[in-house]
Amino acid sequence: QALDLENINLLKNNSLDVYLVPIGEKEKEYAFSLLAFLRLNGFKADIDYMDRNLKANFKQADRYNSKFVIIIGEEELRERVLTIKDNENHTEEKLKEEFLLGFLDEKLGDEHEEI
Repeated sequence: QALDLENINLLKNNSLDVYLVPIGEKEKEYAFSLLAFLRLNGFKADIDYMDRNLKANFKQADRYNSKFVIIIGEEELRERVLTIKDNENHTEEKLKEEFLLGFLDEKLGDEHEEI
């Protein structure tokens, strides 16, 4: 109530740019480094900390109102390719990791906070 009285809305823009879903332990290590990289570049990103299955992760990404979900499995790790699901368009594509920032900048435009 105190927040309402002061017209403070903590949920003003509570959506994530990216939600990361690592499939295995090796993938999790890589995903945490990718998470740090995304955050350092001004993107709002989070990751699954509870080893949930793929379906539960997609539900969690929806709860976070995440614009993109990046799935990191064995193949993605081996080939340094990211599977990116667009939650708004319901499309999915594979992208070389070195093109990720350009891809997100293009798709999100001015929505993310550059540091």
